[in-house]
Amino acid sequence: TAFDNGPYRAMRILYPAMASAFGLLDGRSIVWGLFITNLLVTGAGAWVIGWWATTMGRSPWLGLLFPLDLGVVATLRIDAGDALGSLLLAAGALALAHRKPAWAAVALSGAVLSKESLATGVAGLVAWQLVERRKIWWSTVVAPAAAGLAWFAYVMWRSGDPYVSPGAFGVPIEGWFQAVNEGSVDSVVAVLLAAIMVVVTIRTVQYRHPLWFAATGAAAPMIAASQAVWTNLFDSARVLTLLILVFMLGVVIRDPGASQESAVGH
Repeated sequence: TAFDNGPYRAMRILYPAMASAFGLLDGRSIVWGLFITNLLVTGAGAWVIGWWATTMGRSPWLGLLFPLDLGVVATLRIDAGDALGSLLLAAGALALAHRKPAWAAVALSGAVLSKESLATGVAGLVAWQLVERRKIWWSTVVAPAAAGLAWFAYVMWRSGDPYVSPGAFGVPIEGWFQAVNEGSVDSVVAVLLAAIMVVVTIRTVQYRHPLWFAATGAAAPMIAASQAVWTNLFDSARVLTLLILVFMLGVVIRDPGASQESAVGH
């Protein structure tokens, strides 16, 4: 499992590093470090989304959708880095919307160091740049790739153990079909989550906004998720944290891609 797989857990270093004040706190103090870090993540997430909502002419109270996101709740419940990674991925997407590639590169590097699978969200933003700009801000690719690969190499060198996936993913779509065929309440959950993924994917094509591209990219690993992930609401919500957030935002904010913030500069 992931709990006895040291290299796998070590890849998600940013959250525990922040919670331990980058190694300065002792074991007893880390409990408070986790609590404070969770508060900072939820507060920062609410502020970022609230600020973005005001640029769209909406109420800043929409920022409360971040702490209410089921993925965020599930993450904080077990003190994991999914919420932090999703926050940084969202921040990177909004930085790109405002044509701030340097800030985006920093945020995206942090996202990858929070959860390595969020590299698919970075790929989603690369797709947005190709669609909207016809060219790429290479710093938004090189920085997160270098950060992730450098940390991976360091972990492999220090641990001496092979990196082994915890088995949460397998053949694409197979896990979802197995979950649906169970015929239980969990099957309904799997169907609803898949429906949300389809809706957000369609909205991504319609809105052409980087936040939606990032969310769709970050959700891509769910295509290959195992039956166990699809039938566990908290596990699947953690994978879909940013997707759930933009789904809720999309109910209130129509066509964010038409806003001036996503106008492309050349």
